[in-house]
Amino acid sequence: MAANDFFWNERVAAYDGNGVNKTMIISELRRRLETEVGSESLIFPDDDRYEIARFGYNLMYDRRPAAIVRTLNVNALRRVLQISRQMDLRVAIRGGGHHIGGFSTIDDGILIDFSIFRDIRFDEHTDIVSVQPGVRLGDIDARLARFGRCLPGGTVSDTGITGLTLGGGIGWLVGIAGLTCDYLQSATLLLHNGKLIEVTDATEPHLMAALRGGGMGGFGIILELKYRTIPMPRLVAGSIPFSNSDAINALNAIGASHAVEEYSALSIAPTLRRCSDGINMSVDLCLAGEHDQELFRLQKAIGGDWSNISEVQYTEWQSRFDEDFLPPRRGYWTSTHFASARQDFDTLASIIDAAPSGGCTALIEFYNRKILQRHARNSFYPLRSSAVGVLLTARWVEVENDPKFIDWARSSAAVLRQGDTTGGYSNYSNDGDKSVVSGYQKEVLDVMFDLGEKFDPHYTFGLGHRQRIFRGESA
Repeated sequence: MAANDFFWNERVAAYDGNGVNKTMIISELRRRLETEVGSESLIFPDDDRYEIARFGYNLMYDRRPAAIVRTLNVNALRRVLQISRQMDLRVAIRGGGHHIGGFSTIDDGILIDFSIFRDIRFDEHTDIVSVQPGVRLGDIDARLARFGRCLPGGTVSDTGITGLTLGGGIGWLVGIAGLTCDYLQSATLLLHNGKLIEVTDATEPHLMAALRGGGMGGFGIILELKYRTIPMPRLVAGSIPFSNSDAINALNAIGASHAVEEYSALSIAPTLRRCSDGINMSVDLCLAGEHDQELFRLQKAIGGDWSNISEVQYTEWQSRFDEDFLPPRRGYWTSTHFASARQDFDTLASIIDAAPSGGCTALIEFYNRKILQRHARNSFYPLRSSAVGVLLTARWVEVENDPKFIDWARSSAAVLRQGDTTGGYSNYSNDGDKSVVSGYQKEVLDVMFDLGEKFDPHYTFGLGHRQRIFRGESA
């Protein structure tokens, strides 16, 4: 069967499409899994744990797997893959389950759920940290803090390390240390055919580059990741509030200042939000190291109330914004990156003013391009020429409001993309977001396609942005 035929096979999406009884197939799946894998690793729809276990971060993807498998046993996983292939069932894999695109869940197929596997090992002699695929950033932060080390990560402590790495890993240390994926040393991968491989720069350089921020998935089941770590830096961080015209003026001033000389030790991430009396902006910032002159330069550029800025502990700052992403809700995100930080941010005022609720935000992140490029280590991460990225987020509760919020995000992004853009960040985008693929060079997309043909020819692990390459959008 050709890969395209496999992906579009309607029997995968609806078992009774060819006259096959869905109930009979699910019953057979259960029998085989219980016999060949073991009931202790399985959760089925009639299990009391099922309703909690099946949910992902984005409730728009309220899917119901036919079975949930929780095991790291390689032989058991081999049997799961064999069963899925023989029964023509789709597979989804969950690490932290935090992606806004709902890639870690599936209807009627098999969900391999690693979210409970969160062990971490740190080697003090090599400063290498080894993690299981369900580890969250908060787990790593806490463990490494004991040794005065850290791994540059994201900005929400509940984010899964596996998905973050596959998409890149933008966090508070991006200015001085680059991306999470830049620190990936190796990955243990179980392929669709049951072969277990160790992926490194020496063994599979192209596959390693794809795992380092390629944004197109893992091409197999990731069982362990190993990372280099860095000494934990001193942090000075906090938030500076602005409102209405002062907010946009300050945002334009940040862009102008960054365009003159890109901040490096200082990571700046303003967030705009609609409120009852107009627009509020919080300029959230984090200085790593002793480069206080960058703080003084920004303060001179934007003014405002800096009383909240102080020295903070790394682990505390890394979890400071967790509540902004709780509880699980419906959501749609889309991001746009630009090569120049000198943008007309006045456009964002009208975008936020038109937002359906205060649950919609615009997050602006500024990057040092030289640092991003300097830290690149055999990586397919596509946005190293971006000076600034704008993330539009919409989160809501009611199903009937889906069209309103999604349309706001999409139409607003279309306005932003009328300028000179460099693409979209895969970790901030739904699977239908064409801007993600547009950020890659054609040569890289061709290599990604070839990797799929070599390591995952039946598209067993195809959920996510890789779908767009598979559909021929690399041309």
